[in-house]
Amino acid sequence: MPGHNDTPKNVNICLFGADWCHYTRKQKKALKEERDKDYATYVDCKTSDHPVCGQVRGYPHTVVVEGPCEDIQNVQDVPSGQSFSGFQTDTSKITDVFERLCQE
Repeated sequence: MPGHNDTPKNVNICLFGADWCHYTRKQKKALKEERDKDYATYVDCKTSDHPVCGQVRGYPHTVVVEGPCEDIQNVQDVPSGQSFSGFQTDTSKITDVFERLCQE
């Protein structure tokens, strides 16, 4: 799989949500089915003290970044084309950004 620690750029899909949220569960499943792999790093905001968890207005919230998900301190710093609020029925929007960042 490209990205994560498998590329020099370490591009990651970071999915912020909560296990109790139906749309978070759907997003996790959709991303996995997109490439037939666990494609995203999941942060369960119910149990995590990650700063982004307190910044999003709803779940799920997905961002594509260069570097580890743990390094994101402010969701506002993520470029708008790399940040997705709510359930994305077309997960290729997310994975296309991932692929583009891996190749840049």
